[in-house]
Amino acid sequence: RYNDALTLRGGLLFDKAPGKEKYTEPSLPETDRIGYNFGFGYNFTQNFSMDLGYLYLWFKEVEIRDTEVSYTNGDAPFVGNYSSVAHLIGLNFNYKF
Repeated sequence: RYNDALTLRGGLLFDKAPGKEKYTEPSLPETDRIGYNFGFGYNFTQNFSMDLGYLYLWFKEVEIRDTEVSYTNGDAPFVGNYSSVAHLIGLNFNYKF
């Protein structure tokens, strides 16, 4: 808490992928990730406030070379290199009754 009106926040996260990397595909980046976040909250009045936050997610690069993965629908496995990042922003307005 910086003062009565302003609160600063920050954090770090590590999220271990629950699945096997060989099942990674473009629509599901199934890999370990690290996130860095920061934000602040501001109280305009005793009842009305705003929160703003930013999260940067970095996904571990994965190289898929397992061509023996079997898909029941007949599609070929998604062989290749996968590397991703994500930028997430959140803005909330709050009112206390």
